[in-house]
Amino acid sequence: MPKFIDQGRDAYEFLTHDQADRTGIACARIAASLERGVDPEALAVQLTANERKNNSANPELVTVDDVHSAAKMHRLNKRRQVYPQTQATELEKVASQDEDFHPVYQN
Repeated sequence: MPKFIDQGRDAYEFLTHDQADRTGIACARIAASLERGVDPEALAVQLTANERKNNSANPELVTVDDVHSAAKMHRLNKRRQVYPQTQATELEKVASQDEDFHPVYQN
């Protein structure tokens, strides 16, 4: 019965969640698995196998460092967002500005 419930949850998430939701859920699961003693190398192998199924045209290799980074992102966002929209907008605005544009030195 639990496997059936897990499969139902997976199907529900596939239909109702966008990429941001799926990313957060995956990071939470990775962090929880590490806390429960799952070997990070085993997670990397499993995630790579899943990636090959989901993206057979151009699969990416998932490393142990990637597994730890996903868990870290989950921890960083535990209390508050580590990278809020206001900061993202401002940094993207600065990044898109012309490098030769210097408002202080305009003629």
